[in-house]
Amino acid sequence: MQSLADALSHGDDPHDRAELRGAPSCDDDAHRLLCLDLLTRFFGASGELTPHHPAQADLAAIAFSQVPGSTFEDAGPFLGIVDNGSGLGADIFRLALAARLRDEARMFPKTIGAPDSAEYLDRVGRTVFGACATYSVLGRNPPLATLTPELHPDTSRCVARDLGRPLGPGATFSKGTHRAVSAADALVRTLANALRNGVLRMKTGDAKVRELSAEIDARLANVAVSATDWPIEERTN
Repeated sequence: MQSLADALSHGDDPHDRAELRGAPSCDDDAHRLLCLDLLTRFFGASGELTPHHPAQADLAAIAFSQVPGSTFEDAGPFLGIVDNGSGLGADIFRLALAARLRDEARMFPKTIGAPDSAEYLDRVGRTVFGACATYSVLGRNPPLATLTPELHPDTSRCVARDLGRPLGPGATFSKGTHRAVSAADALVRTLANALRNGVLRMKTGDAKVRELSAEIDARLANVAVSATDWPIEERTN
């Protein structure tokens, strides 16, 4: 794991490190979770990956794998690790996640409205580990009427959960795609806040995470969800 931490601390691609070239590649969507189990063992675990209670090797495997965030069902455990976690795996996870979020935040529009919503939601779904599945689905721009209740932004539990976070506008806010984008924005800002807190607990790579976090904060300071650039039925709370 130390080689992975060193690469990420210097902004290098860890896949170029000789010590890591034998690690499994998790590019195949159909076998992604099985691959993550193998990758977890590569980093020293004796069992399978446990995303609800990730161990240090689990965090290193996820960081190295670059799998989409929506691979996992719940952002809560990962936000907790970023905010309060300790250990080398937690530091590696912060380094990888901060770099991912910085890269995506560079592409966020200054004002997110209906025309930008699919691309924005796709970026959040790919970037934030445990991001609500609704974001990735809406990233493909389907008609809302075709979505199941579990995925529809008006009835999705994870959309309501993200809206209800301290940095969100409240669990009952808005409707439709506007509701989903507002929830995703709250999740992203919660993650950025967790990075600011978590860097204080780091023993490896803290300077790099401070650098990345500062750029993320500067980007997000210039990003806002439009209050008006939506279908009229989505503007009413």
